[in-house]
Amino acid sequence: MEFRDKIFKIIDDIVISEINDESIILNLKTGIYFQVNELGSYIVSKLNQYSTFESLNNKIIEDFDVAPNKSEKDLVSFIKDLESKNLLHYK
Repeated sequence: MEFRDKIFKIIDDIVISEINDESIILNLKTGIYFQVNELGSYIVSKLNQYSTFESLNNKIIEDFDVAPNKSEKDLVSFIKDLESKNLLHYK
């Protein structure tokens, strides 16, 4: 699914445990969990409400002081990963 023109958020059926600058995300429906780095933790925290790709990317650029093309590449990769694990709701 193409997400750049959609509004999306993380599903409600997860539990997030923060450990230092990383997080463990547990999908309560599937029992599958995975670990994310500091940027992944940040993205997931911003997705507790519906957001656009552009607004999320702008927040990353501002808060992490990274180049727009680097931010966009990392965000695309992470969103695709969340999507492949069925962890996103779309509008």
